[in-house]
Amino acid sequence: MKKIALVLALALSLSIALFIPSKADAPIVAVPKLQVKSLAFPIKAWIPETGKAYAKYAISEYDWDNTQYNCLIKLWTRESNWRWKAKSPTSDFGIPQRHMRGKSQEQISEFLSDPMGQIDWGLGYIKARYETPCKALAFSDRKNWY
Repeated sequence: MKKIALVLALALSLSIALFIPSKADAPIVAVPKLQVKSLAFPIKAWIPETGKAYAKYAISEYDWDNTQYNCLIKLWTRESNWRWKAKSPTSDFGIPQRHMRGKSQEQISEFLSDPMGQIDWGLGYIKARYETPCKALAFSDRKNWY
């Protein structure tokens, strides 16, 4: 719930229009900036800018600066265009294009249902394998994959 509130706050501070359900479970409606009355955040409302806003927050956990954020934007724009349901013919899924060959359909569906989890996983993968998003991007520039 903390992540949802943070993403909502970040998106609103960036003047991004979000769509959230009303408390009466009415149809999803556009919510103007600063008039949010609920922290509910349906996946239907996920847009690339929401993911970028969350990533901007999440990279602070790794002490990465704005240069690293810009590299991450370029890398994942190339990989998935920040689409959380992205799929490739080579069994790569989600925003970071996680390779999931050999995983069960249930595992893949679970991964695809959580865009913030995809970003968290992707950042951890980049940290473990490349140290920083800029090093991952440089590798991707050379090899056309990361």
